[in-house]
Amino acid sequence: MKLCEKIHPKVLIYLDELKKWSNFFNLHSFDEKDLEKEVWEVSTYFVKEIKNTAPAYQICDIGSGGGIPGIVIKILLPESEMLLIESNRKKAHFLKKTIHLLKLKKISVLNQDVRQVINANSSFNFVTSRAFGLKFPEYALKLLKKGGDALYFVKKNNKKFKIEPAEVKKCPLGYILKWAK
Repeated sequence: MKLCEKIHPKVLIYLDELKKWSNFFNLHSFDEKDLEKEVWEVSTYFVKEIKNTAPAYQICDIGSGGGIPGIVIKILLPESEMLLIESNRKKAHFLKKTIHLLKLKKISVLNQDVRQVINANSSFNFVTSRAFGLKFPEYALKLLKKGGDALYFVKKNNKKFKIEPAEVKKCPLGYILKWAK
């Protein structure tokens, strides 16, 4: 069975949009041949972690970029509430257009730097990111409510965060790092 036969139909539409818009500006760093696998498999790692923890989800994805993993998490967990934080205006515009195209509900895009948001919000069960950088745990923990988890994907487990992750899970394409509040 081909990978695209297993993928949710809305994710396939999202992938088409991602490819189309990536012709105009940088939304991801993957080769086109690896894009489906990276988007689908990495995003489903996040979904598995979230589904194993709570029945109702308030999720924030910081540094959302092209929507990996935020858009796919929202598609696969439609009952969740999702906030995508992206400081780049063009990328935030892409996210808004894609959300509209996919008719996703209970999801919004905040076109701001996460540092402008951290003092106003600490109400999320989960904070996710894929390519935010070394400040991720510092900012993510400020956005989490008590009992929440911050989830971060890395290809190689060699990043040195100021705050060490509480848990590291190996997955086929890399690692999910987890911090708990």
